[in-house]
Amino acid sequence: MYPYTLHMKRPSSVLCVLMLLGVSVFAYAPAVGNGYIADDFDNLKYARAFLDDPGFLFTIPPQNFRMTTFLVMGVGDRILPSQPSILYLFSILIHALNAVLLYRLLLRLGAGWREALVAAGFFAVFQAPQEAVMWLSAVAEAMLGTCVLAMLILWIDGRRGASTLVYCLALFTKESAPVAMLLVVVVDWLRGQDIRSFRYAWFVPPTVGFAMIFWWVSTTNPMVQEGLYAFGPHAAGVLLRSMHRLVWPWLYLLVAAHAVVTRKWVGTAVLARALGVLAVAMSPYLFVTYTNALPSRHVYLASIGFAAIIVYLVKGIPSPRFRQAFVAVFLVFNVFYLWTRKDGQFEERAAPTTALLEVLEPREPGPVMIYDFAYPYPSIARSTTQVLPSGWAESMIRLDGVDPPCPECVALRWDPNSREYVVGR
Repeated sequence: MYPYTLHMKRPSSVLCVLMLLGVSVFAYAPAVGNGYIADDFDNLKYARAFLDDPGFLFTIPPQNFRMTTFLVMGVGDRILPSQPSILYLFSILIHALNAVLLYRLLLRLGAGWREALVAAGFFAVFQAPQEAVMWLSAVAEAMLGTCVLAMLILWIDGRRGASTLVYCLALFTKESAPVAMLLVVVVDWLRGQDIRSFRYAWFVPPTVGFAMIFWWVSTTNPMVQEGLYAFGPHAAGVLLRSMHRLVWPWLYLLVAAHAVVTRKWVGTAVLARALGVLAVAMSPYLFVTYTNALPSRHVYLASIGFAAIIVYLVKGIPSPRFRQAFVAVFLVFNVFYLWTRKDGQFEERAAPTTALLEVLEPREPGPVMIYDFAYPYPSIARSTTQVLPSGWAESMIRLDGVDPPCPECVALRWDPNSREYVVGR
């Protein structure tokens, strides 16, 4: 699968792990200082309720399929109450773990250690799936990535039972988890294994159980009842746009470079298989109706495969200088983009609630009316009371145009230009 292996002394496993840990933490370090963003406040409330009553999540589907997220948020909140930094650090470490697991997986798939290490490093800094690392409410995607990578490694090692147990954990990490079973079959096919086998029956019982629970809670699942997720031909357009956004500009650059340097195009069969794997990884999300392209968190699994694909294409170009330059440019650009562009975007998304907390924390608890709130969901403003001093309650936070007039309320108006609240109507 990975030709052109360079003959260099292989570093120790410990050194490889430390390198991947270091590059992952460095790339995403700016996120540690960010605050809670949008849904984080609601999810923090759910996490606290979940620790007291795990069955609570079944009353608000599809959150019941994201139990690991609420377990992590709840435990993190009890260690450092109302301090998101510990949760951001956890997200980054999960991402680093996934880079290490990808390195291990590629070695098992026949890659040389250098190719496997570079691919894992590419994934560690790749900015495309940043939402899964830099937004606490999207950490389920990164944890699902951990489950999928662990499943594949255990499956290749012949540990069917252990792989199935990890699959069961995945089913309560994100509702898109059944795609992991498909990815096991795809990887077996790429390895030349006979996929017409009863060994995949290991995954049938947990998948049937998942389907039964999904059907049971579907009547109260807004994703289903409100048509936010529906099968239809629109999925083709979502796939094409999402695929383009994921691979731009790296795949186009490599295909062009291959044609110029080798004077022949990359084989269509190679590209078809590569893009097919990415399509399978995206498949659970393609039927969303509220967007025409997948948000960054939903391409996390596909980004794992894409990192391996681009290294394969880089190694196929017989120019050491080009390969070295490409690796350097990819690493530097993505880290620079995360630090200078993406982190700022997340700070901007957090600004309406971060500024609200700064205004309310020093005040005595009392009714507040907010004008021009930046988010369309009132629950986000009200749930900020989860991290305010004792005495504040959600009922004290009201929004103009949603709640009745409140002459006795303190009036706060959001100014998007200064990113501050102005007292007064």
